[in-house]
Amino acid sequence: MLGNLYALRTSGEEFPIEASISQVELPGKQFYTVILRDVTTRKLAIDELRESEERFSKAFRANPQPMSLTAMADGRYIDANPSFLAMSGYTRDELIGRTSLSLRIWDEA
Repeated sequence: MLGNLYALRTSGEEFPIEASISQVELPGKQFYTVILRDVTTRKLAIDELRESEERFSKAFRANPQPMSLTAMADGRYIDANPSFLAMSGYTRDELIGRTSLSLRIWDEA
């Protein structure tokens, strides 16, 4: 695995790049092309998304109200906070990938 690549702006500032190398063969000759891309914006967006996900995860887990995340397509649980797990009586492993119908969470007996 390659490490991070950086280039220098004319100002001397370092910035992250990615490189693509291609080989072209013509009769009797080989050529290589190298394309360098400035990935500053992508890297910043990834870092911001990671920070946002960490904040959401902390708030989700710490919320005293029972909360769960389900897939829109089929209603399967994706995650649940500790309050929801305590209310439902299921562990995270028992819950994830199942539906409230299959677990009979909302059954009135």
